[in-house]
Amino acid sequence: MEHADGTRDWSAAAIAKQRVDLSEFERRWKVMRTDRWPVRQMVDYRLVGSAIARVRWELDVNPRWQRDPTFYVEQAIGALQEELMPPLPFGDASSRKIVTRAENIPSILEQGKLNLKAIGPFAQLTIELLADIRARLARVERGVSPLLSTDDQRVRFRIAIDAASRGLVDYREWLKQNLPNMRQDFALGDNAYGFFLHQVALLPYIPEQLLTMARQDFQRVLAMESYEHQRDLRAPELKMAATAEEESARMTRDDATFAAI
Repeated sequence: MEHADGTRDWSAAAIAKQRVDLSEFERRWKVMRTDRWPVRQMVDYRLVGSAIARVRWELDVNPRWQRDPTFYVEQAIGALQEELMPPLPFGDASSRKIVTRAENIPSILEQGKLNLKAIGPFAQLTIELLADIRARLARVERGVSPLLSTDDQRVRFRIAIDAASRGLVDYREWLKQNLPNMRQDFALGDNAYGFFLHQVALLPYIPEQLLTMARQDFQRVLAMESYEHQRDLRAPELKMAATAEEESARMTRDDATFAAI
């Protein structure tokens, strides 16, 4: 999935627009007359419905943007990481995107502060995630700046990373300050999981059925382990390979043995 270029916006106005757009996509999808469509076309229809439902899941059913502070770290730092993933060298267009993502970080974090009614364990995880963020971003700046295509972009990136570091440290301290007053318990509930299973994952099962299936698989694994243990009681214990090459050769030999059975 590719995200749109430009800045990411989680302001109240942007979220309201997302809801309006999503409702229109849902309406158009539901009114399609599909009763005479061939199977291959129905598969596409269901997949489009899954994609639309995924947005509803993330926006309203499991709104991490309201509960989970790591969401805004992902939106800020994750967006920058995505732009750094393509192979080198960075062209002018890529360099502009990288600088834009870096400059976008402080505003995303400020929007997060306005949106969040954070859950304590999620906040604690975010605090730990940002423990050494200033040093990590400094390494990013030193590594990325020389690869950008112009001096102006390098200056902007250096300024943006400094602002991002200050913003992320401030975000971490804001979470620490508010941590004692946050809810500690949280559960999505059966209805929410049911929505994901049926509308997004397109599975026919209810959560209880999946738990039963998981228990059956777990018991099957335990039984197979017990059978294998009994079969190998008198066999010599396997020795750990001394080198990667020795392990690779052993795996190749075992594969050939099993293929011949």
